[in-house]
Amino acid sequence: MRTRPICFGILWFFIALAPTSSLVRLYQIANDHRMFFPNIGLALSATWAVFLLVIRYEAAVRQRVGLRYGLLAVATGVLAAHAYGIHQRSDVWGSTETLWYDVTLKSPANGRGLMNYGRTQMRKGEYERALAFFERAMQHMPKYSYLHINLGILKDAMGAPGDEVETYFTNALNYDRRNPSAYLYYGRWLSSQGRSHEALPLLERGRSLSPGHRELNETLRAVREESRRAASAEVAALRERVATDPSPESWVEVSLAYYHADMLVESVAACDSALALRPDYALAYNNKCSAYCRMGEWEKASAACEKALAITPNFEQARNNLKWARSGMAVPGQE
Repeated sequence: MRTRPICFGILWFFIALAPTSSLVRLYQIANDHRMFFPNIGLALSATWAVFLLVIRYEAAVRQRVGLRYGLLAVATGVLAAHAYGIHQRSDVWGSTETLWYDVTLKSPANGRGLMNYGRTQMRKGEYERALAFFERAMQHMPKYSYLHINLGILKDAMGAPGDEVETYFTNALNYDRRNPSAYLYYGRWLSSQGRSHEALPLLERGRSLSPGHRELNETLRAVREESRRAASAEVAALRERVATDPSPESWVEVSLAYYHADMLVESVAACDSALALRPDYALAYNNKCSAYCRMGEWEKASAACEKALAITPNFEQARNNLKWARSGMAVPGQE
């Protein structure tokens, strides 16, 4: 009967720990906070066990003064050690930088810890130090999507050539195509390079993966507006050109200009005009697919891309757009 609280505390520990240790696979390497609630049971068991020992040997303790003061000294030492440990941990947890630096010291093979400490240095402008830690992280996690994103951001800040920067962003996408951040930061970089027309489909695919992603939505709105302004002048010029040269190629250029200006219905109509002149024009079908994807017309988009691929089987852009359309069809209620 007396040991029931010990059993209760042990059961508490394992039952409270089970959801985050046995039932659900944790993504993060370290989740210290998941131990807080289970440890209540462990503390209950340990405290009650000590209490039972004190009761059992109470008479002996009362008779021997040295033992009594010795136990008091041990208890004081334990409390003092815990107080010192808390003070030390408070210093470590004082900032994000000190926390992740402590991780790099105690777990030098922890790629995520190395990367996160590098991020704190990048925010401070310590680019060379950040790069050193990112490269160390790369040795342990060479295919970690977030690490490649951060390397792309860092290399861009350090003034590296565009090809080198872009390689890291494309690697991030290739290693994890379900990572919305890979689309976000690659799209931002493309927009900063004056390539908004390439950024838009990336940002839209990222949004289709995470519709509630605040930064993705804000960036997408900003890039759309930027692209719309840049394309408006181009639309006017191309309208004049197609009036005198109504070739399939001219209509495809018009469709792209409409697409960049966010005039999607007009973009589809321009593609249809191109197809009326050249029914086997794969590029027109691909542009039509892109516009339908932007409109959320997933079935029409899929049909258009399938026609493009039937004409040109190795059309990589059409293949990617078809994946976009099918991913939209797979999400109920996706717009």
